[in-house]
Amino acid sequence: MTEWVSLKEAAELEGLLYDTVKKRMQRGLYITDNKSNPLGGQDNIYIDVSSLSLPAQAKYKRREQAEIDKQRLKRLIESGEPPWYVTYDFSLYYENYKATYQKAQGLAAVIEKYLRESAEHHKTKTEFCEEFVKNNLSISSKQFRRYLKKYKEAISWAGVKENENGDSYDYFRIMALCPPPKKGKHTKLTPELMADIENLWASEKYHRNLQSIQLLCEDLWDRIDKRGGEYKPSYNTIRRYCIQLMYSYSDCQTLLQKGERAFRGEKMLKCRRDIKSLKVMECVMGDAHTFDCWIEVTTENGTKTAARPYLVGFIDVRSRALVGWGICLQPDAEAIKQVIIHMIYAKKDSQFYGVPRVVYIDNGKDFTAETLTGRKRKVRFDIDGEIKGFYKSIGIETDMRALPYHAWVKGQIERAFGTIISRFTKRIDSYTGTLTGSKTAGKVFKDIPKMLERGQLMNITEFSEAFQRYLAEDYHIRKHSGLKEDGAKVPTPEWVFENEERYMKAAPPIEYAITLLGKCDTRTVYNYGVTIENITYSSEELARFIGEKILVRHYKKNLGFVCCFTISGEHICNAYTAERINPLAELGDETLTEHLKAQKRHEKRVKADISLLRMPYSEREMQVPELSEEPQKIIAIPQDRQWSERKKKEREKQEQKTNEFMRRQADKAFRRIENL
Repeated sequence: MTEWVSLKEAAELEGLLYDTVKKRMQRGLYITDNKSNPLGGQDNIYIDVSSLSLPAQAKYKRREQAEIDKQRLKRLIESGEPPWYVTYDFSLYYENYKATYQKAQGLAAVIEKYLRESAEHHKTKTEFCEEFVKNNLSISSKQFRRYLKKYKEAISWAGVKENENGDSYDYFRIMALCPPPKKGKHTKLTPELMADIENLWASEKYHRNLQSIQLLCEDLWDRIDKRGGEYKPSYNTIRRYCIQLMYSYSDCQTLLQKGERAFRGEKMLKCRRDIKSLKVMECVMGDAHTFDCWIEVTTENGTKTAARPYLVGFIDVRSRALVGWGICLQPDAEAIKQVIIHMIYAKKDSQFYGVPRVVYIDNGKDFTAETLTGRKRKVRFDIDGEIKGFYKSIGIETDMRALPYHAWVKGQIERAFGTIISRFTKRIDSYTGTLTGSKTAGKVFKDIPKMLERGQLMNITEFSEAFQRYLAEDYHIRKHSGLKEDGAKVPTPEWVFENEERYMKAAPPIEYAITLLGKCDTRTVYNYGVTIENITYSSEELARFIGEKILVRHYKKNLGFVCCFTISGEHICNAYTAERINPLAELGDETLTEHLKAQKRHEKRVKADISLLRMPYSEREMQVPELSEEPQKIIAIPQDRQWSERKKKEREKQEQKTNEFMRRQADKAFRRIENL
């Protein structure tokens, strides 16, 4: 059948000007035909498509095919019955029919090859199709044309869906070549039966008790028997529908089977934190970790036993550097205080230290102890600004507490513990696997008692030294994926800690920090002092508080003194270990002599206080030189009333001792003069 186009259309197909095509026609290069103009006037001139150049003929064929596809797509849309793959879940089909889909991918590649090569054989397309199928496939040409029709139809439907939402549906081409899902799959299940299966599957007992699909089938069949006269689906039909439910509602399955805590951790949506916006040492995270290995421990009676050590650590959130750590057998508030001291002061051969602005702590009772936070454990936030715990007293601006069972908010330190397990703990000979894990496969059997007998377990000192070497030689200089995501030039904790912007705050004097290590208790002052753990502490300054209650801060390791404060928090003195006097001591006994002198000083001081109280106001004024207006060089000291009062009392005590020493020396000199 001859096909004709106008001069204008011929110019578009050839890619030439209208006048150029007209001149070629006049020279007889095209086969033409004149047809009368229905509007009157001169006849219209048409050109035979077969006389055009081959590129123009191919362009005409493509345009005609596009128009045919457009009309076919229009009919498809108007029919209202899209193919099965348009509405079917691709991932579900691929999971159930993976081999079929991969076979269709190979067929699609052959069809694409045919479409590329058939453009050059448009005049002998039928013969070319027969030859192509014979050489490339093992099916008939008739079957191949059916596949070709489905392939082109899928391209049209992919274009429709792409125009609707802008997504790519290129996989329609391959799914069109696949057979649709089996007719028997879920088709025998009525909506009522589907609802029954869903009710049984969504029950808490089914998931919590880890029931099998067989039990669900039996419960469903019992329901059907009670209703009577209804089709009973087979086990395989019910199983296939249950698998679909598990795939479509995996988050529901997690909540029903493992509970809310596991659901929040595994399935609940979370938001990533902008760690890069923090400064180095602006925020540190603290937590305790149990090592999955064993060490040798010597008890008080000298026997040796095996125990699992604990790591108490604080990690800088910005750099992921472990800025403070300690290894112990049982972490408590006192151990955490020592680790914080270890964090804020310079350490030998380590540049990781400093006072953080915020400490983000675990919700455990050790990290939230009242001695650390300055408030009751149930109080999550500091309401009274005057209340000070160890965190604030040491210079930390505030403490933040993670919510219970929300481990993901402490992701940085949990990730660090995971790295320590995989790269340090697993290198220890006594490693026994994740004993706290739920999987038995994660446990490693070791005969720990035999290893203890053979002396193969490290003691706590050797273990701590090995851990310190690991931090210096591996952890702090190893590239960190989180730092790489933050865009660090060198993604290692050591480089980021030293080179990124840092939060700076001066640490208080080390003596003050050591004083804060103690535990604060209330004690009654007796005429011999205060007693703590069967040890008596006494000082002359405690005399005026006999019979009253005071606050005593003491360290579990006896340092020979305790710090005494009033109930309102004012420092009284440092009370030192009191020596007991021998009942048979005579006047020449040194201890008795010093005690009698202390009694006299006390009596003298009381009389001086009475005299001061009786003194008129006009006589109390002190004449002092006028202060200079020049600026004074000062140093930062802790803004802590207990610290300032204690230092003041210590200076007064030192001056008093100096004066007492000078008086005794003067008395000796006078006696020598008298004996001359």
